[in-house]
Amino acid sequence: MTKLLDVITIGRAGVDLYGQQVGGRLEDMGSFSKYIGGSPTNIACGTARLGLKSGLITRVGDEHMGRFIREQLVREGVDVRGVKTDPDRLTALVILGIRDQDQFPLIFYRSDCADMALCEDDIDEALIADARAVLATGTHLSHPRTEAAVIKALDLARRHGARTALDIDYRPNLWGLAGHGDGESRFVESAAVTARLQATLHLFDLIVGTEEEFHIAGGSTDTLDALRTVRNVTGAVLVCKRGAAGAVAFAGAIPDSLDAGERGPGFPIEVFNVLGAGDGFFSGLMKGWLDGEPWPKALEYANACGALAVSRHGCTPERWPAFVARAAELEAAGLVRVEGVFSHLGVADEPDRAAETTAQLLRFERMAAEAAETLGHPLLRHLANTPAALARPDTHLDMVRVGLGLYGLSPFADVTAAELGLRPAMSLVTVLANVKAVPAGQGVSYGFRHVTAEPTTLGLVPVGYADGVPRVVEGTRVHVGGRNVPVVGRVAMDQFVVDLGPDAADAPGDAVELFGPASGIPVEEWAAAAGTINYELVTRIGGRVDRQHVDPTPTQEARP
Repeated sequence: MTKLLDVITIGRAGVDLYGQQVGGRLEDMGSFSKYIGGSPTNIACGTARLGLKSGLITRVGDEHMGRFIREQLVREGVDVRGVKTDPDRLTALVILGIRDQDQFPLIFYRSDCADMALCEDDIDEALIADARAVLATGTHLSHPRTEAAVIKALDLARRHGARTALDIDYRPNLWGLAGHGDGESRFVESAAVTARLQATLHLFDLIVGTEEEFHIAGGSTDTLDALRTVRNVTGAVLVCKRGAAGAVAFAGAIPDSLDAGERGPGFPIEVFNVLGAGDGFFSGLMKGWLDGEPWPKALEYANACGALAVSRHGCTPERWPAFVARAAELEAAGLVRVEGVFSHLGVADEPDRAAETTAQLLRFERMAAEAAETLGHPLLRHLANTPAALARPDTHLDMVRVGLGLYGLSPFADVTAAELGLRPAMSLVTVLANVKAVPAGQGVSYGFRHVTAEPTTLGLVPVGYADGVPRVVEGTRVHVGGRNVPVVGRVAMDQFVVDLGPDAADAPGDAVELFGPASGIPVEEWAAAAGTINYELVTRIGGRVDRQHVDPTPTQEARP
């Protein structure tokens, strides 16, 4: 029987909110980027990117984060027939940051979350029967309900001739062994967890973990002793991840040295942070395992994917030849297909530094040519950002990447959008929430930094710095009732105040434009008041603000 799926993963599915201030404390993070998360979810996407047909069994909430996960899985080509929507529970969240190579403070928000409500009824035998392998992760063995679901899936997999794999994925916090502030913790000794794991290890053909994870599975902090204990309860191939020392596979008896197992070549790289290495590793390992590769080759795939996950994007000129040569080897092995090469111009928005941009262009073209020659096929070349797309046609190559240009804004300090033939494409509009006549001497907003000099009318505008409005823009204008009026007092989290004037006839519900073509107030005015650039202003508008696409009017048609 031909099976339509190569692998189904089962377990955690959540949303990771990564703090963007690398090196800082989580307490100090001011902005976050959103990604799908949870080991089985990441592995499902990773294996799909490597060409395997993958699926996921989990639960997500009936809300925005659950829809985000589902939509992202579809974009990645993951089969979502096994993703159930839980009407009663929220999708799990993780808030985390990156301190250095090894530290990544994180907080799990998983109290009664959707994926931990997975139950036996969620396991579809027809879906399991359609897969060559089922991969489970340790967190879903931590609760009787999810454990029962996992065991049912494993039993069905074995009944239908599918292989089974376990990512031990030991998180003491998720087993109730560490406090909320200890999400980063990787090992807490627990006889109860060891017993729980050992009761299920016989169900797997492949078991993967770090040395610490095998410590918990084997009930010993001596890695070899722990591996031998695990071997006593399962005949599975055991793959032990050893960080910079690579990984080793044991298909039979455990030898007297970790180095005596089967090993695959590692990749010397500059580690940015170890977070995500395990999911990348397992994705590559599944590719090799299911393709029938010998363990050294499967481990090579795994090590390559893990290395990609922990390193910075990009490559220095010194490392370029070796990097490209390795890419060629991976292409020849059928693991990757290199479609193009790209870089970023750092000073293209400063025309007086044109010589530096030219030097970067020439270096990029040379390195791209070297890569194409080594790989033996043409590559798409991609370099130009908005300022280069507008002012440096020699940088256009095969593709350009416009960001700020899509907003119709100028990237240059001394050239306006109009001079470039651009039309601002974004307005920030709301309505007055309240209008109130006040006497002279009335303090306004936090700290009463503004005090009315005469009787006037104040308007309450229901957006604030939580929506991306800079806190330090007192005195900036907004457009109300066909005129511009000043912002007075401090901008608060959810609102700010404007002075409508003593004779104002404005009412709640009247339109307020902070910036945009209708008012004639440029976003640059707000940016200057905040001491920043136009690009930051248009991109910082938060998710609470509704987005509406407005088609150009006949007098506002886009330029060809």
